Amino acid sequence: MASSDDKNIQPLDVTQTPRGFHRLSTHDYVKLVSNLAIPLLIGIFTIIISIQQQSSVQKNRENDILLSAQRRANDTADAKKQREDDKEMARVLREEYRNISRSQREQDRNISHQRREEDREAARIQRADDKETARLQRGVDLKIETDKRSQEYELTEKQRILYQTQRAHEVEIAQQNYLNNLNLEDERRKENTLVTYQRHLAQLLLHNNSLVHISYPTYAFILQMRTRSAFRLMDPKRRTILVHTLYQAEFFDEPWTRRWSPLYRVNCSGVDFGLPPNHKFSRFLIVYDHLDIQQADVRYASFHSVFFRNSPSLDFSNLDYTDWSFAELLSVTFDDKMTMNNATFAQSNLKGVTFDKISMNGVSFQHNNRCELCDFTGTSLIYARLDNARFRHSSFAFLSMADANMSHGFFWNTDFKHLILDRADLSHADLFGSTFFNVSMQNVNQSIYNKHTAQVAQLYENNREQIRRRRQEDIETVRLQREEDKNFSCLQREEDQKIFNRQREEDRQDACVQRLEDKESAGIQREIDLKLATDKRLQEYKLAEIQRSLYQNKRSNLLEIDQENYLSERIVKKNRKSDDILMNYQRELSGLLSNLQTKLDELDPTFLLVLQMQTKTTLQLLDATRRTILVKNLIQANILRDKWNGKMSILYGANVSGVQFDQLFNHRTISFPDIEHADVRYASFRSVFVRGSSSFAYSDFDYTDWSFAELINFDFDRKMTMNNAIFRNSQMIDVAFHDVLMNQVSFQYNKNCSNCIFVDASLVAARFDHSIFPKATFGLTTVADGNMSSGTFVESDFERVILDRVDLNGADCRRCTFLNVSMDYVKDNIMFKACLAKFQQHPQLKELLLSTDDRTLIEHTVNDSYWADGGDGTGRNQLGITLMKVRRHLSYHHNHHH
Repeated sequence: MASSDDKNIQPLDVTQTPRGFHRLSTHDYVKLVSNLAIPLLIGIFTIIISIQQQSSVQKNRENDILLSAQRRANDTADAKKQREDDKEMARVLREEYRNISRSQREQDRNISHQRREEDREAARIQRADDKETARLQRGVDLKIETDKRSQEYELTEKQRILYQTQRAHEVEIAQQNYLNNLNLEDERRKENTLVTYQRHLAQLLLHNNSLVHISYPTYAFILQMRTRSAFRLMDPKRRTILVHTLYQAEFFDEPWTRRWSPLYRVNCSGVDFGLPPNHKFSRFLIVYDHLDIQQADVRYASFHSVFFRNSPSLDFSNLDYTDWSFAELLSVTFDDKMTMNNATFAQSNLKGVTFDKISMNGVSFQHNNRCELCDFTGTSLIYARLDNARFRHSSFAFLSMADANMSHGFFWNTDFKHLILDRADLSHADLFGSTFFNVSMQNVNQSIYNKHTAQVAQLYENNREQIRRRRQEDIETVRLQREEDKNFSCLQREEDQKIFNRQREEDRQDACVQRLEDKESAGIQREIDLKLATDKRLQEYKLAEIQRSLYQNKRSNLLEIDQENYLSERIVKKNRKSDDILMNYQRELSGLLSNLQTKLDELDPTFLLVLQMQTKTTLQLLDATRRTILVKNLIQANILRDKWNGKMSILYGANVSGVQFDQLFNHRTISFPDIEHADVRYASFRSVFVRGSSSFAYSDFDYTDWSFAELINFDFDRKMTMNNAIFRNSQMIDVAFHDVLMNQVSFQYNKNCSNCIFVDASLVAARFDHSIFPKATFGLTTVADGNMSSGTFVESDFERVILDRVDLNGADCRRCTFLNVSMDYVKDNIMFKACLAKFQQHPQLKELLLSTDDRTLIEHTVNDSYWADGGDGTGRNQLGITLMKVRRHLSYHHNHHH
């Protein structure tokens, strides 16, 4: 190796330079390059040869794999073909054996069948003769009975149908006449009410010569009272006539003061303030200068083609389902004191209109002409229809437009700020120049994409050894099957012969028995026919009885209908009588007020006594709705004033149960009139605001509703009852309850009720849960079985209070004072929680307690008679009872877990 390297390396000629340096010549460079190139070429050729060898080995390997796979497939196909041939041969042999055995069985069966048929034919002929004889005899008897019965039934049915038809016709005529009379009487009453009102209005106008004098409170009150009564008794059509009468009399040309408008708190539902709805378009508008409809029911009213010169007064009115089509509204303001749900503004022109904090859910602006410079702030527009609407330079702010339809709408230069547009439809909407700021638009457009995954299945084949083993198993199975088929055919043939002989003997015996049975059945059949005839007679008698009972039931139903009609007539008469009583009282009251020569503050006590007596008698005869109307008239006439208190109060000892006081007083009422010795059950004081105290002494306020009320410096005292009263979501400041029965009262979810006093009050089963009572005082009070959970009672005083079985879970009692308080339930609950935590934290003690099963646990000591048994069994043993409760709780959760 060393010699070869020496041969390859040539000595280099070195030329020495004049300075002593050695330099290589060109020939030296050529030799150096040739010495380096030869080993590189040898290495390259070696790599190429190794790559070619690997590729050839890989090709040979793939050829061997293909060849083995082909041989394997050929072996599998040959084995499968051989197996199919073996199966076919076995099947052919089995078919041959089965055909031979089947033919032999068929021959035996045919012979036995022929013999059985001969025996059956003879028995059948004999039985047919007997049946024919019995049938002929039975047919004759049945025909006679059937003819007689059919004649009687037809006659009875004709009579019944004739009577029913006549009676139904008479009832229908009577009912139709009754309904027609009722409708005619109702129409006549409404028409008389309309004519009477128009006559009184004409007299009032002629008497005063002008509307200026009518604005005087007394005459305005009389006009308002009559208008309210007339509107209540009439239908929408006549209400519309009255409204147009007032419009023609120029009642809406001047502003009304102090809520003396004729339409104040009037039922104007269904009234057409504009043109009738069947007018599609008119260039003549109904113009209102000063339309005042405060605190009124204006649902389903129509303002079709209406124009307001001044903004109308619609405070606290209900304008749901109103129609504003073709109306022109200019600089009109709708504030939060009204509702306009499901209103319609089709083909309307709105400019400078403000909708401030109004409930307008379901409102429709479809196909409006224009809505320019309109402001919607804090308004609820859920499910609003704004499709094909036109809005310019408008603003929608701080409101919800969820589920609104704005498709194909024009919203040019419109601002959308702080909005909820979830699930809104904005398809094909023109939003040119519009701005959106802080807008929620969830689920407006959403696409869902699904990803698909594919799975690839792999197939595996059996090897050659398994195919050979399966073939051997199939051959053995075929051989065993042949042996079983031979043995089975022999046994089957012997069994068929035995069955044939047995069946033949049975057929002979059956033929003899059948003949005897046929003879007996013929005799029995005759007896049955006679019994059937008797039963049918009985059924006919029962049918007659049923028809008679049906007639009686129908007669009783008719009597019930007559009684119901009579009762309905009595109710109508009673309502009419109540209306007459109310109208007479209003007429007498208006007459007394109009004839007064002195001021109300200077009235004679005798006059007040007479008025109190008449009011008390009238309230006793009226229902809750008309009582509310009467009390409202007294309030509007300024008769229920603070000066007439105690026994001089107009409502002293009166029956005002069910009166809706929340509809009578303003929302910021200063004080209530005195209501002493009165029946105020089921009355409503919802959302009232009262400052100061009134006297409710010895009155019954059970089941009254004070929800959402605001009471400030108010006293409930002197033996009054307020059982089952409701104070939910109310706010009370400096309110005192002295000597009041308030069992089962509810203060749930009330607002901040500070400095409230409960002294000598009964609050059994009262609900204080989720309530706020800071700095409250409870003294000499029973709150047993009540609920004060999750309540706030910060800095409250509890002195000599019974809190037995009161739920205080989650209650905030920080800085509270408890003096002489009975809290057995609280102590027991705390002890239960402490024992439960102890046994849950110590598994050994838990197992020891559960091992006692259902045995009674007793704390036996003479030192305690509450937690223990007192040593002699007379104690309460509350600790033992608590431990048994803990055991029951742990046992339940233990079993449930396992």
